[in-house]
Amino acid sequence: MLEEGILKSYLNSRETAARLGGVPRNVRAEGLVRPVLRMSNTYIANGDLKLEEILSELRDGVYLAGSRGGQVSTGEGVFQFNAKRGYLVDKGEKTKLLRDVSLSGKILETLLHVKAVGSDLKFNSGRCGKAGQLVPVSDGSPRLLVAEATVGGAG
Repeated sequence: MLEEGILKSYLNSRETAARLGGVPRNVRAEGLVRPVLRMSNTYIANGDLKLEEILSELRDGVYLAGSRGGQVSTGEGVFQFNAKRGYLVDKGEKTKLLRDVSLSGKILETLLHVKAVGSDLKFNSGRCGKAGQLVPVSDGSPRLLVAEATVGGAG
């Protein structure tokens, strides 16, 4: 668990909790197959900015809205997500609609570049496909302003 950017605890199974200390609470499985260590509910807590304030602080860049899937390679520490919509932002205003927009990068580097956090936390349900199993999970985040990120797409 991270709290205000500080690692407070690890995800543990009984085995890793016995070796590393901590609480064994993060192993889940689909049906009767072997349980796997995995996250279940991942989110970023609310900040205090409205969308208009975030866009104003962004000034010029790209605004991504919604998610239509993605993937994470935890071993490599990288991610890639596809946005439902993307917009060019000019002088703090959404302008041109972009299509097939995605965000990718190194997880920890991207988190270090978060400069502002919105006040509109929303949760989403999904499935974790780790070890070939599909187990229900949830995630959530308010809008974020990321100063440096890799964004790709078509105009």
